[in-house]
Amino acid sequence: MTLLKLMDEAVLTRLAGETSDAMLERMIGLFVSEAQRRMDTINLKLASMDCHGVEDEAHTLKSNAATFGASQLSALAREIESACKRMDRQRVVDLMPEINQILRDTLEAYRQRFNIPQPA
Repeated sequence: MTLLKLMDEAVLTRLAGETSDAMLERMIGLFVSEAQRRMDTINLKLASMDCHGVEDEAHTLKSNAATFGASQLSALAREIESACKRMDRQRVVDLMPEINQILRDTLEAYRQRFNIPQPA
């Protein structure tokens, strides 16, 4: 995981080129809030042993993170999605501390880079 980036500037540069800097900033703001919401939902669904729900949320988090260059977060979400497909709840539980920390680090990097305030 350590070879992957929290925030891949090349992806962000490409997105800005395809849209605009202003549009990228708006999209990143939505990504940051949506990623946190998805992770909160993953934690809730795991607590209620809803592995299919965890799989769905992890799939979306994986895709969104990849779109916006959050490579480490995307890779961990992919691992959680895969573990859920195998119904390997223990592997999901084992990955949760790591993905929660990577999510915090990733969102902090995006907040700093795009001047996004911390949630209230």
